[in-house]
Amino acid sequence: MSELFEGAGSVELNSATDVPTELLRNAVDGDVVDWGAFRAESTHAAPKGITHTGTGLAEERAARRLGISPADVDMHANALWGTTLTEHRDALAGPNANGQTRGRITRQLIDQIRDRADSGG
Repeated sequence: MSELFEGAGSVELNSATDVPTELLRNAVDGDVVDWGAFRAESTHAAPKGITHTGTGLAEERAARRLGISPADVDMHANALWGTTLTEHRDALAGPNANGQTRGRITRQLIDQIRDRADSGG
């Protein structure tokens, strides 16, 4: 299916999001796509339903707590906030947050992911 995205250029997903064909080819092939680098180079968020690269400790722990995969945690986080759990937590906590504050915020965000997952989102 990746042959649908041959060549250079981009594909307009919607009026606000053009995605380079190389990233789409990689995503369709099942590769992990570095949406973080894409977002750093553009003003667009990663398209909903497409996960960011890698998982951090917060995603791993959230996955164990929720009984789902880290990729599912990432998918739900992206749908809720347009970013990863770790990135959203860090943005809410601020640069000077201690471990206790990050932990409290992480638990609140995990509850939001749980609610979304339980509702079939």
